[in-house]
Amino acid sequence: MGVCKWIKAKWGRKKPPAPRDGLSTPPCPSDANTANPAVVEVSSTSPSKASTTNAVMVSSVKASSAPHTLVAPSHAASSSNLRERLWNKAYDQARIEDPDTVNGYEMILSAQLHQEDPDFLNPSHTDFTDNTTPENKIEQDTEKRKKQMRQLVQNGLQKIKKEINIKQGIESGVQVAMVFKEVVDKAVQASSEAALAWVGVCIGLQILTNPLTEANSNQQGIEYVVRRMNWYWELSRLLLDMNIKPDQQGLRGVLEEKVTQLYAQLLLFQMKSVCYYYRRRFRVFVRDLVKLDNWDGKLDNIKDAEAAVRQDSSQYNTQKILNHLSDILKSGESQISAIQQQTKEQEAMHETDEDNKCLKDLRVTDPRDDKKRIEGLKGGLLKDSYKWILENSQFKKWRNEDDPQSRL
Repeated sequence: MGVCKWIKAKWGRKKPPAPRDGLSTPPCPSDANTANPAVVEVSSTSPSKASTTNAVMVSSVKASSAPHTLVAPSHAASSSNLRERLWNKAYDQARIEDPDTVNGYEMILSAQLHQEDPDFLNPSHTDFTDNTTPENKIEQDTEKRKKQMRQLVQNGLQKIKKEINIKQGIESGVQVAMVFKEVVDKAVQASSEAALAWVGVCIGLQILTNPLTEANSNQQGIEYVVRRMNWYWELSRLLLDMNIKPDQQGLRGVLEEKVTQLYAQLLLFQMKSVCYYYRRRFRVFVRDLVKLDNWDGKLDNIKDAEAAVRQDSSQYNTQKILNHLSDILKSGESQISAIQQQTKEQEAMHETDEDNKCLKDLRVTDPRDDKKRIEGLKGGLLKDSYKWILENSQFKKWRNEDDPQSRL
């Protein structure tokens, strides 16, 4: 054997082993610098350094939306296919559990999809009612429905942008919409199958920018779902974990059912929320739906489904995957905390500005300046009315005496 061949045989680079089951092993999240656009991180900010403008808040989230993981192409494709299958399965399951709500939701989406007036479905417009029942034009074919949902998301994002530009307020709902609008946009651009999952979130953000006072518990539920949506979206990674023991493979099917059930509960909550907020606009068919209340109970259904997924995943998955999902969940909570802190600071600044304006309107000034102003306008005091007292000899004697007793 020649020297060159011997060196190549001895030190040549070995090919990496082929991945099991045709899928590449998920990499460690800490090794990542590129991208899953659906994942957003927000570094925590101390109150003293918190942003005081909406533009800074959004730019900070964009800067911190660095992706969590570097995903190999084959793994990304598998993850994409699995996500699409899970969400479509959950959508079908929601239809089986509550066909009236799903049908009402699809009618509202159909009206939005084919309506050119951007304010036609503004939830805050309650002064007019459509007495007709819109035709359900949402396709049942998954590929055709995907295109419709993608168009609905894009329409919704444009409406959210318009609301933000008009209001420019300090309300928490507007702040949440500003931040998570970017998350929805990136998620749908990254994968077309995301539209089915994110269209409800997109409409939820529109609802948060036009809140109804009588539905505070529903708004809290929407905010809860929005800030955890990245975590829900990434749950498919639990089912792609290749580093599990052979005797645990049977748990995969059970875990998939739990994830699907969670997705179905999420979709139903979003669908009921949409029907609730448009109930005045479409009274004819929405009024026939089940009573749209008990939002705390509906949110509890989601939390129970979350707990079931956590319990099974702790037995099935490696700690690396669980830690990765935990980091995603924490990042969503950090975003909301940052928004709440910023909102409090802006409210305090707004109150200070209002106080200063009030004082200015009341013309609160130095009393000495007021005295001089009055004297200048009225000609001063009449000296003859008090001069005789000050020039009285007895008064002068009393004033100049050093004996303190004389002052009593």
